[in-house]
Amino acid sequence: MEQTAARKKTKITRAMFDYEALISNFPRPGGEGAHVALFKAGALGFKAGLHKDRIIEDVTENIPAGSRQVTATEIEQGVNKGFQTAIQEKFGFTVAKEPSKAVRRVPEGSMARIAAANRGVTVEDIMKKSPVPIDFPEWEAGWRTLSALYRSDDLLYIGGSKDSGILGDTIRTAAEWIDLFKREKPKWPHIMVNPLTGKPAPKKDGSGETLRGDGNIASFRHAVVEMDQTSLADQLAFWSWAALPVRALVISGGKSIHGWVDVSCAGAIEWEREVESDLFPNYLFPLGCDKSCLNESRLSRMPGHFREDKGAMQKLIWLSPEGKAVCE
Repeated sequence: MEQTAARKKTKITRAMFDYEALISNFPRPGGEGAHVALFKAGALGFKAGLHKDRIIEDVTENIPAGSRQVTATEIEQGVNKGFQTAIQEKFGFTVAKEPSKAVRRVPEGSMARIAAANRGVTVEDIMKKSPVPIDFPEWEAGWRTLSALYRSDDLLYIGGSKDSGILGDTIRTAAEWIDLFKREKPKWPHIMVNPLTGKPAPKKDGSGETLRGDGNIASFRHAVVEMDQTSLADQLAFWSWAALPVRALVISGGKSIHGWVDVSCAGAIEWEREVESDLFPNYLFPLGCDKSCLNESRLSRMPGHFREDKGAMQKLIWLSPEGKAVCE
């Protein structure tokens, strides 16, 4: 009753009209525009003269059930992002924010200086420092990596880059994959490094639903970092220098090293803010990291898989369950 009365006393402006319309028809989470709507709610709410807590309360009470649950943290972060953007547009200044955990640990420097200062680092040098000793046969890297980095009930996609996500086939629990890989060498070349919900979500192109897209992510743990336009020697120099919390480093069997960096985001909103809008554009892109690695459903090379096309193993050279920088 108090909230209804307060809303009736609020001056009706175009911003308030648009805000009320958005709140009353809030999109369902799971690929239908809910995360964008969180941002819009924050921006429109500010323009309507509402307190940020009121906006968060309105969204929390009116967001419908969808194919995924939006956490209280995601709602707060999404509303806050829109609210602060509206402040900047009106007053011309930016409210400072603390950078992400991963960003705070990346020192400044150009790739040329990094390579020059760390030239000569070898694969063996990095392997010797791995927190989990890599003293097992190369093909065992698959199940050992899964055992170290995932819970037994985490749903993981392992397959080809263009294969469909199929429960019981390309999508299984970590425990099921581990059992399989203990019995036979991994025959699938790729792994999605973030666990999945197992529930369908709309494809980005609108052509149907998928089980292995950005909208299917259950846990936003890892960002994949690679730089395949840089020489392997310079990539080794980079990883030996970068103060990034790395859980795994995998040589692709081709010309690049894939780093599984611990970002541990609370959800899609935090991923967008810390990974897509901060870590990559402000720190990693200027050093030559691949610009296609932004999304949360990014595939990496499956360690322990032998690439017939290259005649080489996808080789694990670093494994750290807690996420540790090679330079530490």
